[in-house]
Amino acid sequence: MMNESEFRTLFNSLDLSQDPYELNELYKRVVALNPKNILEIGVGNGGATMFWMDAIQDDGLVVGINQPGMIPKHLDQLNGHKNKTFKFVYEKSQSRKAIDEVNSYMSHSSIDFLFIDGDHEYGAVKADYDNFAPFVRKGGIIGFHDVASGDPQKVYFEIRHELDNPQEFHKTIGTGMGYKK
Repeated sequence: MMNESEFRTLFNSLDLSQDPYELNELYKRVVALNPKNILEIGVGNGGATMFWMDAIQDDGLVVGINQPGMIPKHLDQLNGHKNKTFKFVYEKSQSRKAIDEVNSYMSHSSIDFLFIDGDHEYGAVKADYDNFAPFVRKGGIIGFHDVASGDPQKVYFEIRHELDNPQEFHKTIGTGMGYKK
């Protein structure tokens, strides 16, 4: 796990839409899980994904989904982690093809951490949760970005009763998370 100084240095070197406080609070909880498999929906430029790559165990796997044509700026860095694997799915996250591709990469293993930060329209956020939350292991983390307002907030507050110990970190745009029951 990175210390605060290392976290801040990496954060400042990346082009991130996340708030550093919100991301760091989530990162610390993900690290505490000692995750083997992570799925991030909405990789964007890959900035937050750099933190998930740090958080996984050696021989761990991070799978990221972006819509076709959205190539992360930090893709080379994501693929350069020794003893850790990054796989990329270029599909709309709600598509059957994306679900099947994630399943093939995960080899039907459970997901330790699911981070939903893709399409922010209600139907898409809800579909991402409905499609991928069943793959998260009991005690795994399900996180949402942008829960301070809009459709991600609506979906998060609709499903938060399904999570153990739901928590929100609000400084700017909000991050919400909880542990799968």
